[in-house]
Amino acid sequence: AMGKVIGPPLTQSDKNWILEQHVFFHASAPLSALHRVNVSPKSAKEFKIIDDCTVAWADLTGSGSETCAHILQNGRLTVLFVAFNGPPKILRLHGKGSIVLRSELQHPHHQQLAQQFQDVLSDKNEGNFGIRAIVVMKIERA
Repeated sequence: AMGKVIGPPLTQSDKNWILEQHVFFHASAPLSALHRVNVSPKSAKEFKIIDDCTVAWADLTGSGSETCAHILQNGRLTVLFVAFNGPPKILRLHGKGSIVLRSELQHPHHQQLAQQFQDVLSDKNEGNFGIRAIVVMKIERA
């Protein structure tokens, strides 16, 4: 059923499918209608499934910081996965975001999160950009 949540937002089948994707998009918006909705494509390599109701991704220094500003203002986030190959499929995750700054990852409270992103945080990471923060999203609807 479309947009109907039964049990936890993410099923095992959703999680398996997400792990096969290469790209995802996230959208955020300020409260003011004078400002723009922000939509960004991201590499799915930086996307982590924490549990059935929580996902997270790395916010890299090479990009703008509209997402962080919007999250701090109102928390609203939407994540979109689209099948670029195989049968057509779209998965939208709606929820509330929070920001964990890179400096805060040292805190014992964020130990599990830091472990999830160990590969991206390591000095051996080939990317040109460092992690500025981790965006954590509690899924309200999938």
